[in-house]
Amino acid sequence: MSFRLAPIGFLLLLLLTACGQLGSPTATDLSPTATAGGTVVAWGRNFAGETDVPALPEGMSYTDVAAHEYHSLAVRSDGQVVAWGDDYYGATTVPALPEGMSYTAVAAGSEHSLALRSDGQVVAWGLNRHGQTNVPELPEGVSYTAVAGGYLHSLAVRSDGQVVAWGYNHFGQTNVPELPAGVSYTAVAGGGYHSLALRRDGQVVAWGHNADGQTNVSAFPEGVSYNSVAAGTNFSLAVRSDGQVAAWGSNISGSPPSPPALRESCRYSHACLPRGRWHSRLHPDRSKRRPVQP
Repeated sequence: MSFRLAPIGFLLLLLLTACGQLGSPTATDLSPTATAGGTVVAWGRNFAGETDVPALPEGMSYTDVAAHEYHSLAVRSDGQVVAWGDDYYGATTVPALPEGMSYTAVAAGSEHSLALRSDGQVVAWGLNRHGQTNVPELPEGVSYTAVAGGYLHSLAVRSDGQVVAWGYNHFGQTNVPELPAGVSYTAVAGGGYHSLALRRDGQVVAWGHNADGQTNVSAFPEGVSYNSVAAGTNFSLAVRSDGQVAAWGSNISGSPPSPPALRESCRYSHACLPRGRWHSRLHPDRSKRRPVQP
């Protein structure tokens, strides 16, 4: 059995490799995990019920999962999103779907949530103090294909290969760099006050707050490219095409150093960090330290 981690965690390390090796978690914080069988497992800190995963109706499974420090979300196989945990700002109050629509993916910010619909629209709800739930309108004939949540900002990839970002921008985290001609974006990740995007040519672009070097993308050997990105509060991760993980940025509590060595037959498959406070969580999912809210 393999696991897919959602973004969040406080002091948790879980490793998932392509050969199915699973590292031992230290369950000291929230960490929802979607298993290969479609079940979500959560453990650790539970201040607001963020690890109390809702029971599934008979015959259903979970297909995607996301979380931040105090709330969690998951997509069910029937296309509905369920959310649990802290709802002070409405982050777990999921908007109803129009008839015939379904949700396909979810993302979580600090106190806001996002979901991608089957029609290519992004829906966002929760805290909107900085406009982080004001999803930009799409040009005619264009849809959204991926979505990510930063601490107080949001990002999405459009079907035309462009990235749009909105919300808190004090550090320029929503100022998406222009692309060279003929190049497009395929994935995004939101950090505390910085952002990352993966280009179709395998390059990673990072922008925003850089006090700890979190936007100084690590160079890779000739013939190697990146295929997945993730962002912690003050650090960043990416999985290379050779199955290795690169990490850069703040190293408080050992957050972004090189991940543990793998057996020769194993490799990392993708990165997705938990939104923890001081650490990086490498399976490759998503990790994050919660900064003081402006």
